[in-house]
Amino acid sequence: MIVGVLSRCTPSASPIGTAIVTIFGSNIGSGSDIYNVTFGGIAASQIISQNSSVVVVSVTSLTAVANANIAVYSVSYGTSSLSSAFSFLVGMRYLQATHHCIR
Repeated sequence: MIVGVLSRCTPSASPIGTAIVTIFGSNIGSGSDIYNVTFGGIAASQIISQNSSVVVVSVTSLTAVANANIAVYSVSYGTSSLSSAFSFLVGMRYLQATHHCIR
């Protein structure tokens, strides 16, 4: 079995809540067989689109999660993972709400 490889995701961080995340790689699915994506064990709420090198998902977290591993599960290519790839951050909420950089 060819194993998929994840290379990056965008964005790599989001405020607590729901985020749309695009994950890039190679051989991560056949185009329709990705059945789960997790962020530090939190399952994506929806797989929006997928092909062999990109999957777009919606994921929700109600708590801060730093440097979560991403795992993509495919019938054809097994599990592909990317270490310390995504964070849900509390401080970003202020940045979005006020449009100012507050640390």
